[in-house]
Amino acid sequence: EIYRIVQEAVGNALKHSGATAIAIGMLKDNHKMAVVVSDNGQPYLPAGKNTKAQRSGIGLRTMQQRAALIGATIDFHATRYGNTMTLTLKI
Repeated sequence: EIYRIVQEAVGNALKHSGATAIAIGMLKDNHKMAVVVSDNGQPYLPAGKNTKAQRSGIGLRTMQQRAALIGATIDFHATRYGNTMTLTLKI
């Protein structure tokens, strides 16, 4: 599920933002892991920070559903500098 969520986030950046750079990172502490996908493109995610992505397309809703299946959360954040998707999972 994590792979598919990251795959969708990268695909969205390529298709919708016009990004010239995409970064993928993983962070881990004692009880949580986060996977972050950021790009420098035009905003395509819901405005500001939105953990529900209710007004979004099917791809973002599918990402939310996949995250829920593994007990993770997704935060979407869009600014004029780019887009960031953060997937957080308790480990």
